[in-house]
Amino acid sequence: MNQVSHAFELQTVAHLMRPWGKPARNLEQLRSGLASAPDDVIFHHTVQYRLRHPSADELAPDDLSAWVRAVVHEGETAERMSFAVQAPNATASQMREALLQVLDRMPAKRREERGAPEGSEFVFLSALSVSYPIGLTVEDAPGAVEALTSDDPGVWFYHLIEEPWSGSAAKLPEWLVSIGEARLAGWLCEAAATGLPIEKSRSQLLRRWRQSQIARRVFEGTGASEQERREVSRRAVARLVRRQTRQDGGA
Repeated sequence: MNQVSHAFELQTVAHLMRPWGKPARNLEQLRSGLASAPDDVIFHHTVQYRLRHPSADELAPDDLSAWVRAVVHEGETAERMSFAVQAPNATASQMREALLQVLDRMPAKRREERGAPEGSEFVFLSALSVSYPIGLTVEDAPGAVEALTSDDPGVWFYHLIEEPWSGSAAKLPEWLVSIGEARLAGWLCEAAATGLPIEKSRSQLLRRWRQSQIARRVFEGTGASEQERREVSRRAVARLVRRQTRQDGGA
């Protein structure tokens, strides 16, 4: 690994919520709200909910599809909305457009008819993100993995999910590349894009990292060349991915 030239300061995030616009009483009003909602409203209902359920066995439904399914009783539309929300690496505008396309498959008259009982309207919320340091800097890849996979899930969410979604560069992966850890940076980006609950993503990443370190320690002890170590690490990772794929497929 290349010599570290600087440390990276980790941050977590809090979200300050407040109502936005008018509550939606039917699917037509939901569509109108989504069409004009600012990005932070889209963020709260389609991305931020992942931080509210970090330890779920399966990712909880996003706010929009959950309301459409449970309150409006439009299961097919809810399923399509959920699928749209889970699209990896979608921007706010792409997410909004995908959701509108789902609702536009239903005639406007039917969207008006499909409503919620009084008191069960969908309340749009905006989320103001406030990031702040956790008082920890990391200087190498092991330190970064340890910090990301333990304690505050907001650190993982902020650096690997929220920053890329907002359109700004994901600074942590960039830093890892700068210190010669491009492979770990790629693993982190892959893990964050799976759509799995945060704890499951962190556990999978940790297993992948530990497996790679076993291979590295073995070959460092035998005096193998860097190219040989890379090849064994690649094969170890491939085996781990195949094993995890089989486990996920059998779950």
